[in-house]
Amino acid sequence: MIAVGLRGQIFVAILVSTIIGAAAAGVASYHVFERGLRDAFNAQLELTVDEVKRVIDAGVRAGLTWDQPHLLLRALDTGATADTIGPREIISIVGEQGLIIASTNAAEIGEAPPSFWTVTDETEGTDPETILVGKPVISLFGTVEGLVVARVPTAIMNTPSEAFLFRVLIAITFGTLAVALVAAFALWLVPWATPRRTEALRDMMNDLYDRIGGSDIGEKQRELPKPIAATAIDFQETTLGLSNRLKQETDELNRLDEAA
Repeated sequence: MIAVGLRGQIFVAILVSTIIGAAAAGVASYHVFERGLRDAFNAQLELTVDEVKRVIDAGVRAGLTWDQPHLLLRALDTGATADTIGPREIISIVGEQGLIIASTNAAEIGEAPPSFWTVTDETEGTDPETILVGKPVISLFGTVEGLVVARVPTAIMNTPSEAFLFRVLIAITFGTLAVALVAAFALWLVPWATPRRTEALRDMMNDLYDRIGGSDIGEKQRELPKPIAATAIDFQETTLGLSNRLKQETDELNRLDEAA
């Protein structure tokens, strides 16, 4: 019973440690995945912005004014063609007056952009609901004349994040079950040295009691642990000797009583 209780406690400890460790690893993996996913969207948005700026810079070098409508339209078309995120991406161009002068979302043309778009000359958005990359439009004289922004809502991450989270939960579940099975096999099916030695000593004592009581069933005795084998054997022989001596003296007293 002691061995079973000890094994049960160790099994529970292993199981709890495994669940906590797996959960911690899962949370860390999920955050790493989200960070990587956001970085991937940032990289795609940066490619889009670079394509828009490339068209604008080419037009400026050709002698065009960078904010001419047909140049902006061509730049937006090029950026939209380079888009690999999907229709939820919005490309906007802010003019030197601080208003949106061109956008793939026509409803925002003429509006003032949110303040976080222009916190710095080149920014990766600070709005928790938006993944945003913005880069300035630089004139031939090195002055900042506008801003190109590409953005998507952070909700675009929900589907891949939920899919990854589901895979993490499945992995944690199966991993915990596997550890539980291995622990159960190791703790209950594989014999332990300490319980074997304890059982051997118990069998020796039971055998000794049986011999003292007149039974001889020593054949079932298990091999004793080496550190106590010699002492246990001496103890067994001494106890049996004392038992036999006591029995002989008792028999002699019985005979004297009968003779008297």
